[in-house]
Amino acid sequence: MTDKESDKSKELDRDLVFYYSREKRLERASAAVRELNDSNSAGKRRSFFGSRSNTVLFVTILLICAGFGLVSRLSGKEKDIDLGNNNLSVAMTRQEGVLILVIEKNEPKKGNAYIGPVDIAVSPVMSKSKEIPSVDFPPMFTHRIFFTPNESEMFSFSVPFEEIDYFILLRTDDEQKSIRISAIEENLRRK
Repeated sequence: MTDKESDKSKELDRDLVFYYSREKRLERASAAVRELNDSNSAGKRRSFFGSRSNTVLFVTILLICAGFGLVSRLSGKEKDIDLGNNNLSVAMTRQEGVLILVIEKNEPKKGNAYIGPVDIAVSPVMSKSKEIPSVDFPPMFTHRIFFTPNESEMFSFSVPFEEIDYFILLRTDDEQKSIRISAIEENLRRK
């Protein structure tokens, strides 16, 4: 580059005129944009979620999740318990008109799990209108299953009752657990 060319480029740099005016652009902007660009409101504390609508959306999502959690906890179709360090899933189902108790056993990832006989007692929860005055205790069905060293097992057997709610007692040599489970199906309701 010659001196003449460099002087010309410097002269062009000095003669440039920018037609951009931030103040004019902000005059046409919405109030929210003007507030964001205002130096006085820059120190205002913002909400954690940014705006009221984001906060409402977040709270709504939390309420929906809590509702699903509550419904899944209260539904009586399946219950999970630990017995002898085994994870058990207990459910009541109906197949071809027969009520079946289904127990699924899964061993834990760590530790030793119980292997051996498990005694099961099933008793219906009797409503006051269906209590039998001549019997001092409700009817009970007993069964025995055996846990093997398999990682996962499923046991199922029929239950000779036609109620909706049941008490189930599971007992090993060292431990005993009881749960209340419901068989919630329309065809179980006799009323």
